[in-house]
Amino acid sequence: MIRTGIMSDMRRKILIAVAAVLALLVTGGLIFWNSLQPPGITPFYTPPLAIGDEPGALLNSEEIEFPAESDVSGARLWRILYTSSNVDGDVIATSGLIAAPDGDAPAGGFPVVVVAHGTVGIEQGCAPSVAPFAEVDEENTTYDFLVGQYVSAGYAVVMADFQGLGVAGDNSYLVGEIEGRNVLDSARALAEFDDIDTSPRLLVAGQSQGGQAALWAAQLAPEYAPELDVIGVVAQAPATNLEQMFLGIYDAGKQGGIVSLPVMAADAYAKNYHIEISELLTDRGRGSLANIIGKLCLFPAILGTKLATPQDLIQPDGLETLGPYIERNKPGTDFAMPIFLAQGDVDVIVQPTITGGYADELCEAGQDLTFVTYPGVGHFDVIGASNDDVLDWMTAVAAGEPPASTCE
Repeated sequence: MIRTGIMSDMRRKILIAVAAVLALLVTGGLIFWNSLQPPGITPFYTPPLAIGDEPGALLNSEEIEFPAESDVSGARLWRILYTSSNVDGDVIATSGLIAAPDGDAPAGGFPVVVVAHGTVGIEQGCAPSVAPFAEVDEENTTYDFLVGQYVSAGYAVVMADFQGLGVAGDNSYLVGEIEGRNVLDSARALAEFDDIDTSPRLLVAGQSQGGQAALWAAQLAPEYAPELDVIGVVAQAPATNLEQMFLGIYDAGKQGGIVSLPVMAADAYAKNYHIEISELLTDRGRGSLANIIGKLCLFPAILGTKLATPQDLIQPDGLETLGPYIERNKPGTDFAMPIFLAQGDVDVIVQPTITGGYADELCEAGQDLTFVTYPGVGHFDVIGASNDDVLDWMTAVAAGEPPASTCE
């Protein structure tokens, strides 16, 4: 017979061990959760109380030191705070990055690429300027992925953080008219930046969400920022026909986290166009938005919704309700400058048929278009796959000799 005292002692030891394991699990869970959180926002991203009433005004800047372990050389980098405007035309503050080769600019100033970044998430700290040296894959940081290729080629770069990312504000994911204004106003802010000498002639480039933003910037420029000289636009796997893109996700009913993309757009359209979010998302969808998609950056948000289907998160009539706003944010086909479109043929986010269809529309409109499809290339890899072609095309456009249009 086991004595009561021994039994109590064993029970106490078991309870202590269980408590210790639970503590480790909780601590480990918190560490894991914290590792998924966006970087913290510094006071730099708090704009002054008075920001004026003109979009494109430079409010503040700070130079960013490259980390000791970085293999980037011959470059300089700054964060900027500047004014832009929202969908209602109200002046707001937003943020971005400026990068340039080290040393003196050539005669006429550094040639300029205005970069529009792809999808990063919708939480404030997901802005590329907050953590430009964060790893996006095994080989690239945010700087490498979005900016470095242009700086290495001799360009100065300015890149907007879209509304709501660096500076607090409403999520603007896939709201093209806001993104386009943010991009153009970043170029205006660059013109006020005294630390580097830049050319007034601008090339605009972006991938995915950034491709949509680049196209919107180009079509808005003549009216919104007529003083800017935009000479060419690069759009890599751009989000153009949003209806087809979202239907491709919804009708497939696939799990895998890609459903987070229309949820992010639903949140942005609800906030900017004053739609009740309950008309767009289910109870589970609103919960995912509040606790996962709206708190984490892109890849953790995708991971956190990996087991959800579109039907779990989106109301049966949600996409139909979004219809007019989706159509409103499709880029047009009337451009005053040549366009370069790049598309990977195994892209499952922006399907090749979407970009191919948009290319057909551009050709029908008489647009000067270079359209290149890259075999075996997916959504994110299209930047690297098209880089040499893009740089060659930019050089030709800047020299006034764009390649012959690929339109038949």
